[in-house]
Amino acid sequence: MIKPKIYISGKITGDPDYKAKFEAAADAYRENGYTVLTPSWMPLGMQPADYMRICFAMIDTADLVAFLPGYATSPGAQLELQYCYYIDKEIRLPNEFEDKSFTANALQTASDVNDKSPATLESQQNYAKMLRRFLRIN
Repeated sequence: MIKPKIYISGKITGDPDYKAKFEAAADAYRENGYTVLTPSWMPLGMQPADYMRICFAMIDTADLVAFLPGYATSPGAQLELQYCYYIDKEIRLPNEFEDKSFTANALQTASDVNDKSPATLESQQNYAKMLRRFLRIN
Protein backbone atom coordinates (compact mmCIF):
# COMPACT_ATOMS: atom_id res chain seq x y z
CA MET A 1 0.00 0.00 0.00
CA ILE A 2 1.40 3.37 -1.01
CA LYS A 3 1.10 6.05 1.64
CA PRO A 4 0.13 9.61 0.71
CA LYS A 5 3.15 11.93 0.63
CA ILE A 6 3.08 15.25 2.44
CA TYR A 7 5.65 18.04 2.33
CA ILE A 8 5.84 20.27 5.40
CA SER A 9 6.72 23.92 4.81
CA GLY A 10 7.48 26.54 7.43
CA LYS A 11 9.90 29.11 8.73
CA ILE A 12 13.48 27.87 9.12
CA THR A 13 15.81 30.85 8.78
CA GLY A 14 15.79 32.87 11.99
CA ASP A 15 13.91 30.25 14.02
CA PRO A 16 16.28 28.43 16.38
CA ASP A 17 13.55 25.89 17.23
CA TYR A 18 12.59 24.98 13.67
CA LYS A 19 13.88 21.39 13.86
CA ALA A 20 11.69 20.55 16.86
CA LYS A 21 8.62 22.13 15.23
CA PHE A 22 9.13 20.31 11.95
CA GLU A 23 9.81 17.02 13.73
CA ALA A 24 6.67 17.32 15.86
CA ALA A 25 4.58 17.92 12.74
CA ALA A 26 6.34 15.10 10.88
CA ASP A 27 5.72 12.68 13.77
CA ALA A 28 2.03 13.54 13.84
CA TYR A 29 1.68 13.01 10.10
CA ARG A 30 3.66 9.74 10.20
CA GLU A 31 1.38 8.45 12.95
CA ASN A 32 -1.52 9.06 10.59
CA GLY A 33 -0.12 7.17 7.65
CA TYR A 34 1.74 9.82 5.66
CA THR A 35 5.17 9.61 4.11
CA VAL A 36 6.70 12.89 5.25
CA LEU A 37 8.98 15.14 3.23
CA THR A 38 10.54 18.08 5.04
CA PRO A 39 13.33 20.61 4.42
CA SER A 40 14.52 20.55 8.03
CA TRP A 41 17.17 17.86 7.41
CA MET A 42 19.21 19.78 4.84
CA PRO A 43 22.81 20.78 5.62
CA LEU A 44 23.88 24.33 6.33
CA GLY A 45 26.07 26.29 3.96
CA MET A 46 24.24 26.16 0.65
CA GLN A 47 22.83 29.08 -1.32
CA PRO A 48 19.10 29.87 -0.97
CA ALA A 49 18.51 28.83 -4.60
CA ASP A 50 20.08 25.42 -3.87
CA TYR A 51 17.65 24.84 -1.00
CA MET A 52 14.68 25.92 -3.11
CA ARG A 53 15.56 23.54 -5.95
CA ILE A 54 15.55 20.65 -3.49
CA CYS A 55 12.33 21.89 -1.85
CA PHE A 56 10.58 22.26 -5.20
CA ALA A 57 11.54 18.67 -6.07
CA MET A 58 10.01 17.47 -2.78
CA ILE A 59 6.88 19.58 -3.42
CA ASP A 60 6.60 18.07 -6.91
CA THR A 61 6.79 14.59 -5.36
CA ALA A 62 4.28 15.29 -2.57
CA ASP A 63 0.54 14.78 -2.84
CA LEU A 64 -0.11 17.63 -0.41
CA VAL A 65 1.82 20.53 1.12
CA ALA A 66 1.10 21.59 4.71
CA PHE A 67 2.28 24.94 6.04
CA LEU A 68 3.19 25.40 9.70
CA PRO A 69 2.16 28.44 11.71
CA GLY A 70 4.62 31.25 11.06
CA TYR A 71 4.99 30.41 7.37
CA ALA A 72 3.80 33.91 6.45
CA THR A 73 7.00 35.47 7.83
CA SER A 74 9.29 33.15 5.86
CA PRO A 75 10.40 34.22 2.38
CA GLY A 76 11.19 30.59 1.53
CA ALA A 77 7.80 29.30 2.66
CA GLN A 78 6.11 32.13 0.78
CA LEU A 79 7.97 31.12 -2.38
CA GLU A 80 6.89 27.51 -1.81
CA LEU A 81 3.29 28.65 -1.39
CA GLN A 82 3.40 30.61 -4.65
CA TYR A 83 4.93 27.59 -6.37
CA CYS A 84 2.11 25.41 -5.04
CA TYR A 85 -0.45 27.85 -6.42
CA TYR A 86 1.36 27.92 -9.75
CA ILE A 87 1.42 24.11 -10.16
CA ASP A 88 -2.05 23.70 -8.60
CA LYS A 89 -0.74 21.59 -5.70
CA GLU A 90 -3.15 20.79 -2.87
CA ILE A 91 -2.21 22.84 0.20
CA ARG A 92 -3.15 23.00 3.86
CA LEU A 93 -2.76 26.38 5.54
CA PRO A 94 -2.99 26.91 9.30
CA ASN A 95 -5.76 29.08 10.65
CA GLU A 96 -3.46 31.15 12.81
CA PHE A 97 -6.26 33.41 14.00
CA GLU A 98 -7.99 30.46 15.68
CA ASP A 99 -4.75 28.79 16.76
CA LYS A 100 -2.88 31.65 18.45
CA SER A 101 -2.12 29.37 21.41
CA PHE A 102 -0.57 26.85 19.00
CA THR A 103 2.33 29.13 18.11
CA ALA A 104 2.97 30.24 21.71
CA ASN A 105 2.92 26.67 22.97
CA ALA A 106 5.02 25.46 20.04
CA LEU A 107 7.78 27.87 21.02
CA GLN A 108 7.75 26.71 24.63
CA THR A 109 7.52 23.01 23.83
CA ALA A 110 10.17 23.17 21.12
CA SER A 111 12.61 24.73 23.57
CA ASP A 112 11.87 21.97 26.12
CA VAL A 113 12.41 18.96 23.82
CA ASN A 114 15.25 17.49 25.89
CA ASP A 115 13.64 18.25 29.27
CA LYS A 116 11.92 15.09 30.58
CA SER A 117 10.42 16.50 33.80
CA PRO A 118 6.73 15.66 34.43
CA ALA A 119 5.65 19.27 33.80
CA THR A 120 7.50 19.38 30.50
CA LEU A 121 6.17 15.98 29.41
CA GLU A 122 2.64 17.22 30.11
CA SER A 123 3.38 20.37 28.10
CA GLN A 124 4.66 18.22 25.22
CA GLN A 125 1.52 16.06 25.36
CA ASN A 126 -0.64 19.19 25.23
CA TYR A 127 1.42 20.43 22.29
CA ALA A 128 0.88 17.11 20.51
CA LYS A 129 -2.89 17.45 21.01
CA MET A 130 -2.86 20.99 19.61
CA LEU A 131 -0.69 19.84 16.74
CA ARG A 132 -3.15 17.09 15.87
CA ARG A 133 -6.00 19.60 15.93
CA PHE A 134 -4.01 21.97 13.73
CA LEU A 135 -3.13 19.17 11.33
CA ARG A 136 -6.78 18.09 11.34
CA ILE A 137 -6.02 14.55 12.40
CA ASN A 138 -7.17 12.51 15.38
